[in-house]
Amino acid sequence: MWAVLDDYEGYDPDREAASPFVRRRVRLRRPPGRTAWVYWFNGTPEDARRIPSGDWARHVRDRDEE
Repeated sequence: MWAVLDDYEGYDPDREAASPFVRRRVRLRRPPGRTAWVYWFNGTPEDARRIPSGDWARHVRDRDEE
């Protein structure tokens, strides 16, 4: 399973510095004591455009309708 997800996210555990995303286990606030795996962006968003609504799904949907 990890190989498929890592490939989709572009994560190479042997070359993390070159990966656009890295996989990390994080502690959840709720429910307490639980953890989850997440892919973190492995860069800086300095050159990225801000999505005015802050809603990525809406942004993609609106962009695809254009």
